[in-house]
Amino acid sequence: MLMGSLQSWHLRENFERRLKRVDLFKNTKSEFISSLVMKLRPRIAQSKEIIVKKGDLGDAMYFVNRGECEVVVTTPAGNELVVHTMYSGDFFGEIALLIDTPRTATVRAKGHADLYVLTRSDNKKHAQLFFHDFCQRPKNLRTEKKRII
Repeated sequence: MLMGSLQSWHLRENFERRLKRVDLFKNTKSEFISSLVMKLRPRIAQSKEIIVKKGDLGDAMYFVNRGECEVVVTTPAGNELVVHTMYSGDFFGEIALLIDTPRTATVRAKGHADLYVLTRSDNKKHAQLFFHDFCQRPKNLRTEKKRII
């Protein structure tokens, strides 16, 4: 039982650090970050499985826990081209937590991938606290958010 508790604590600490790397969550209160970590859900993707598809409406953010994910675009000739590979610790889809907008790229698992997902509906319960924190941040950070979106 003790080993499970240590692993759980380690996992929470790991994801708190990861969330603090996301521009949207930088400089937010620790309580907010901790509450988001508790909302993360595991997802396993098989090799070549599409995780998000370009053009689909986004509703979740993903963290790569193990494995690799590829950002794929289709060339004008109709060929697939891998433009970026994400590894353990990387994340994608964070804008989907804020606004309804189509995905700008397709992401697929390169091989077996363990992911954690934070959905917009999970985040809604915490949005009021987040936006209160966000509005208290310096104006230049709010400007940076507009640039990202």
